[in-house]
Amino acid sequence: MRQFLAAAPDPTSQASSEAYPPSEASTPHSLSPGRDDSRETPPADWLALLRALSTRADLTQATSALQTSIRADLQLMRADIQGMADCMAQIEADHDSLTAAQAAQVASHSKQTAQMQAMARHIEDLDNRGRRQNLRIRGLQEGEDTPAQLKDTLNDLLSRPRETPIEFVRAHRALRLRGPPEAPPRDVICCLELYALKEEILHEARNRGEITHEGQHVKLYPDLCPTTLGYRIER
Repeated sequence: MRQFLAAAPDPTSQASSEAYPPSEASTPHSLSPGRDDSRETPPADWLALLRALSTRADLTQATSALQTSIRADLQLMRADIQGMADCMAQIEADHDSLTAAQAAQVASHSKQTAQMQAMARHIEDLDNRGRRQNLRIRGLQEGEDTPAQLKDTLNDLLSRPRETPIEFVRAHRALRLRGPPEAPPRDVICCLELYALKEEILHEARNRGEITHEGQHVKLYPDLCPTTLGYRIER
């Protein structure tokens, strides 16, 4: 009677138990023989490492020392930056003073340049005024530079008798060394006593164009200072 009243086994659960048998690892009997399932004791070297770890006090002390070092470095950096700022301010002040001094020097140099140019023009004018009665004759052979020979040459140019007197203050060759025989003769510079006579001679020479004296081609020029000649060449 009791066997009939007992619950019949569930075929589904039985099938599941047969399909999936209990794992040996899930049972306490699956442990390897002789192994204790209690908690293991850590090795001694682990304990030494754990004891060597920094405590909160150590970290606090290290942090305080690091902050102190950083503050000191920042103070030094601030001092260096302030020193650099002072140096830059001094450099800028020196630069401003040098700029002002340079501007003053430039203005002074420009003024002195203008004065030198004015003096050079004045000297050039004085030089030309001292030469205004000079006559430069080019083409006369060396040796034909005595006042008598020059008088004959100029009288022939003016179509006057050779006996017509011409007053010379001085007459000489250009002040340079005499060249070899085949070199061109040096210019003859003669200073006439009358400025009007010099202008008359130059006017006649310009009208004639080419002048020949005893088979020699002669040219006559006013005697100007080298500065004026240089200006005329540049133009």
